Amino acid sequence: MNFRAVFNIISHVVFSLSTGMFVALGVSFLMDDPAEAKRGLLIAAVITFVCATIMWGTTRGWKGALKRRESYAIVTFGWLCGMVFCTLPYVLTGAIPNLASAFFESTSGITATGATIMTDIQRHSHGLLFFRATTQWLGGMGVLVLVIAVVPFLGGGAMALYQAEIPGVTAERLTPRIAGTARVLWYMYLGLTLLCAICLKVCGMSWFDSICHAFCTIATGGFSTHSESIAYFNSLPIELVVMVFMLLSGINFALHFRLLKKGPLIYFRDEETRRFCLLLAGCILLMTIGLWRAENDFDSIWQALRAASFECIAVITTTGFGGYGTQSFYSWGVLAVAMVAVLSFFGACSGSTSGGMKIARLLVAVKVVLRELKLMVITKGIYRVKINSTVVPEATIERTIAFLVAFIVIAAFSVLVMTFFCPDTVTAVSSVCATITNVGPGVGPHVGPEGTFAVIESPGKLYLSFLMLLGRLELFTLLVIFTPLFWRK
Repeated sequence: MNFRAVFNIISHVVFSLSTGMFVALGVSFLMDDPAEAKRGLLIAAVITFVCATIMWGTTRGWKGALKRRESYAIVTFGWLCGMVFCTLPYVLTGAIPNLASAFFESTSGITATGATIMTDIQRHSHGLLFFRATTQWLGGMGVLVLVIAVVPFLGGGAMALYQAEIPGVTAERLTPRIAGTARVLWYMYLGLTLLCAICLKVCGMSWFDSICHAFCTIATGGFSTHSESIAYFNSLPIELVVMVFMLLSGINFALHFRLLKKGPLIYFRDEETRRFCLLLAGCILLMTIGLWRAENDFDSIWQALRAASFECIAVITTTGFGGYGTQSFYSWGVLAVAMVAVLSFFGACSGSTSGGMKIARLLVAVKVVLRELKLMVITKGIYRVKINSTVVPEATIERTIAFLVAFIVIAAFSVLVMTFFCPDTVTAVSSVCATITNVGPGVGPHVGPEGTFAVIESPGKLYLSFLMLLGRLELFTLLVIFTPLFWRK
């Protein structure tokens, strides 16, 4: 293991986070925050910058190419360093004095989960809320993808690092060079963020709110500057803008890139995107009918459609924003609650910023099941699993099935663990589903849109932080470092 190379590259990640803190400090001065908030952000930024400088200075000049083992170590320890350093602003500003709670909030931000322990969010300083949104924006696309885009000396090791960082079944190359692919992804990411912020401003948000919500929408993170989330604005135009950009962020970014050359039909030619849209449309229709027929606060089918559309899109893209009517979400009925839980596990498309299992993996699993049913009738038949008319390699199928099995087993085990730290079983189940899928808000009176994760004991918050990182790195990148083979020379 070339630890010198590992921590040299991680130093660039820490530099990026310190830059985010300095920008948040500028926002704090611009919005005339209290002196305590400015001082806390300044100290956090300086500490982070100094640590990054020391790390970079003591490890520069490393030689050799990055191998797969180093790439996994960089991704895992890079994210862990990010979680630790992003804890500093919460503690030093006095917003979250408890270390376990601050670490939970930090992890939720940088993994773009959106679970929170903060109550009365709007009372906190503008600088801290901006930093909170910035962590989601950096974590949505991935800080290491940014490092690949701007650091010139990675060479052939960039591909291994890119494959370890990008979520999904496969890491798709958009340009001949991986650094070029990373730059394209970040250009699209930045472009969508700017467009979303402008649209939200036009619809009535302040510039501060629009930028923060654009960060968290494109990252499919779900942090808001208000405790009521998007429901605070009670604006149909704002909800429509957020829904559109959540959908765009839940679709493979490679398709957005190809849109310029092949036109909008590229989305309909992609099987994963088609299935994603059909599943989403069916769930919206079913939830709308369920809400309209149930005894709740919706006076018309249009109100039910508005609430169901926003919630289904927010959950399946794992954004987790709360929209119209979600403050009384637990009263929506069994059908709506069950659909939210199931959709959070599904997730959106591979190559997007969303969490969950991803539609591509579920497609592969369904097609494997259908293949096995055919083989039970015609035992000597040869059936290939295809997506977009391309045969899926058996190695990819095996890895996909292994991922789904591991995902379910870890989630089930985690529910048992969390029963020791939660006030009830519903909270234990919901907290695990919300964190391992990176959705954020769960269901139930405690961790739903109307509550926070503050009711969970400190050891439980630390375990949920581990689940958030596990979900963001899609299991294997993190789990591999716990195997003896990984550390063997």
